[in-house]
Amino acid sequence: MSSSAYTPLGGGIDLVTPPAQLAPGACLSAVNYDCPVTGGYRRIEGYTQIGPEVPGTGPMLGVVSFGSYELAVRQQVDIPAEEEGGDPAEWAALFVREGEDASETWRFVSEANLGRHEWTEGNVLGTEGGRRLYGVGGGKPFTLALPAAEAADYASITALVTAMESHFADGVTFTNATDVLTLKDPKGRDITGATVLGRDGTALLSPADVTGDGTTTTEMAIDLASIEPNDIERVTFSVGSLPQMSMIVPDKTLIHTELTDAPNGAVFIKLFKNHLFLGFTEGSIQHSELGKPAEWDASTGGAGEIAVGQTLTGLVLGRGGVLHVLCRDTIQTLYGSSSADWRLEVTVPNSGARPYSGQSLMQPYFIAERGIGSLEATNAYGDFRPMQPGYQVEPIFLQERLFTRVKASAISKQRAQYRVWFDNGTGVYMSPTGITTVRFPAQVEVTHSGERDTGAEVLLFGDDKGNVYRLDNNATSFNGAPIEAFLTLAYNTLKSPSVRKRFRRVFWDVRSGSNANISILTDFDYGRVETATPRREFIQFLLGGGLWDVANWNQFSWSSPSLGQEPMNVSGTGTAINFAIYSNSDSEPHEILGYDIHFEQRRRRRG
Repeated sequence: MSSSAYTPLGGGIDLVTPPAQLAPGACLSAVNYDCPVTGGYRRIEGYTQIGPEVPGTGPMLGVVSFGSYELAVRQQVDIPAEEEGGDPAEWAALFVREGEDASETWRFVSEANLGRHEWTEGNVLGTEGGRRLYGVGGGKPFTLALPAAEAADYASITALVTAMESHFADGVTFTNATDVLTLKDPKGRDITGATVLGRDGTALLSPADVTGDGTTTTEMAIDLASIEPNDIERVTFSVGSLPQMSMIVPDKTLIHTELTDAPNGAVFIKLFKNHLFLGFTEGSIQHSELGKPAEWDASTGGAGEIAVGQTLTGLVLGRGGVLHVLCRDTIQTLYGSSSADWRLEVTVPNSGARPYSGQSLMQPYFIAERGIGSLEATNAYGDFRPMQPGYQVEPIFLQERLFTRVKASAISKQRAQYRVWFDNGTGVYMSPTGITTVRFPAQVEVTHSGERDTGAEVLLFGDDKGNVYRLDNNATSFNGAPIEAFLTLAYNTLKSPSVRKRFRRVFWDVRSGSNANISILTDFDYGRVETATPRREFIQFLLGGGLWDVANWNQFSWSSPSLGQEPMNVSGTGTAINFAIYSNSDSEPHEILGYDIHFEQRRRRRG
């Protein structure tokens, strides 16, 4: 007798439950699929590079969005030593992206400390112009403010040269008078290779333009009168055998201010109860005066320090107006509103969080010793209890020790996802409906979750080669490379695990605007070799249908259905069946919602 059964998909990876007891909609593996809150499995969106490679060397040290701007931090070429033969100084620079498409470029904003950068945004002043972005990277914290009006230009060459960030060494100096920049070396070494570079990267003045016949000199005059001041990006030159030196023009799009009175050396930062909090790895959190992020005078009673007694790994805001202090071996929670009533209590005494894994999405999430952990607020006011929402994928973290290899984390409010990436190019996406894994061609080093002034979500990451990418945002590929995706579903006994069945045909519910090809391989009886090896079937679909008065023109195919039911032949006998799904395309994501399987019941399984 022919029968049919429908199986809705969802639940994510489950590596803990025995295979014969798994929910039929769960999966054994999922790479580059995620679990939408509406159910099913969806091939992830990709990412797109924004701007060219950020100037500098080494991996990205920080990325952030602020208003309509994207900023990035990267290490720069070492500053020559003060004395010839000495050790050069390492440094980093903060850049802002400007321009569109072919004219995109990264403009220098300020020198930055050489360290990974963390960010927090808010309006402590409570005024229209009080919005600030705060950053720290192991040195002094700093702020960035949006200009009250259009960013001002440099009025003259003199004003531009005065604002330049100069990296000179061993006594080299400069003077500026009447649009002429003069470089001097009192030790008598030759100054060569003077080049004036424009904002678009082209040479506005070459060494030949500066020296004419190429003669060397210990005092070189560079006439800038013929150049528009706001076209200049930097001046580079060499002195004797010393490394190249430079003068860089700071961009005036954003207002950069270092908090000189704040302590030095913090690696974490967070705005909490109108105080700016700084976190130090050694086990200390320090805060500014109430409503005054630039004021750090403890003698006034406003600023202060709180010892946590553990290696600090992060600061995360929590429900109920608390600040969770993540440590290596504990989770602690700060209650109160000012130095008058701060109260730090241990919430989780014997388990901690890994650096850069802490995020807040309705409740805090982090990576602990056994995988993804969280803190759930209890009915008792102000109390929290530890949870392990990632227990189903715990073997991934333990077998490959991924809990020690966290690179970065982020949240997607739009998809209600906590995301974390590791040092092997892989990551984990967790939503309320399940957990899956991802694998990127680019190595994620730093991330940022933010949004535009319009409310549009902005997810950024920086890689190990100096590039910045925007995640999701309807990206159909990995910056041009197709997205390779795998999904292995749980075995399905159709509620009769001891009865053999003759499987005939499957109809897949697929929803998307994609024209991708996916291949599906069927397997029976948990991979037993007694069962014949089935052939791989391909299904191709073109979807994107819409609803009248709901969808918009040019955003879908009017002749296509909003849900496809794609048929597939299956031929085999067994007590259980499963499917392995593969796609490799740069088309729009597809969603696999479930399948309707046609079969005939045979005899009971014999011993």
